[in-house]
Amino acid sequence: MASENPMEVEEIDLVDGISARLENLRCFADTLRDDIDCEASGATGDGRLGVLRAELDQILELTEALSHRLLERQPRLDPEIERQTPLVSRN
Repeated sequence: MASENPMEVEEIDLVDGISARLENLRCFADTLRDDIDCEASGATGDGRLGVLRAELDQILELTEALSHRLLERQPRLDPEIERQTPLVSRN
């Protein structure tokens, strides 16, 4: 069995974290929808918005960390070659 690259494991962990946060948001949105329909919730609107804001902040942090990791893996061109390469062909 081949050992996993530690960077890949960290990236998988970041993706799992993002996925879990998105699932939390889906459940939270369902709860909010039910609360609005029933008007039976004891939680304040400010409290619910605070939870939503915290979840969104976590998603942003995890997404930025994943983006940084993936950018680190991008191959770098030699600066001389980069200067000679037309912008149109750099994709």
